[in-house]
Amino acid sequence: MKSNLTLFIVLGAGVALGGCVSPRTISVPAADASRVVDGRGNPVPPSRQQVDVKVILVTSKFSNDTDALPTFYLEVRNRGASGVDFSPENVVAFSGGSRVRVYTSSELADRIKREAEAEAAAAAANEASQLKGASMSRQTTSRNMMENPVPWAVTKAQNDARSGMNQVEPAGEQQPADLGQLLQTSSIPPHGTVGGAVVFHAEDIRSGQPLRLLVTVGGEAHEFRFEVGD
Repeated sequence: MKSNLTLFIVLGAGVALGGCVSPRTISVPAADASRVVDGRGNPVPPSRQQVDVKVILVTSKFSNDTDALPTFYLEVRNRGASGVDFSPENVVAFSGGSRVRVYTSSELADRIKREAEAEAAAAAANEASQLKGASMSRQTTSRNMMENPVPWAVTKAQNDARSGMNQVEPAGEQQPADLGQLLQTSSIPPHGTVGGAVVFHAEDIRSGQPLRLLVTVGGEAHEFRFEVGD
């Protein structure tokens, strides 16, 4: 029986900016991609469902780059008369028959921190190299001025005229993932709604194998199915 789950896709988000890793794709199959069952595996008709689950596919293209990790945004609405507890542990995924690991907020923060520190160290090393090169250039220029001042002055004027075509603008600063948007443990009051992002390990997802996202809440198991391609 068709469930009343709602599935959305945000196309084109999360593509790796560096281009060093070829992204893979996640898509919704043409057939019904969702179903709801109770604790015994029996289908739950829409009229009896206590929870509405909405899934937003954030990364239709994904890779192992931090800015392109496979990400889903979940929104859960409690339709019942009593509160229900919900946490990231209630969300699991399987690629084929294997479990796909979920990034915790601390794991994702550590990854972002390590990459930021590596980028800062590389930038510092590059700046030091440029300063050393500039110092050597100044020393060479001083010797040239003293040995042959007129030709040096002509060359300098030509270089100044061309300098506008050779300037290198600094790259814009890339913002890391907003950790505040990750799904948090909470109690959903009657008719209340909570939402948050869930980020998975890309290396655990196999191309050509079905990807199943299982959300268990309020005694119901809400399953979403996706296809993964190269």
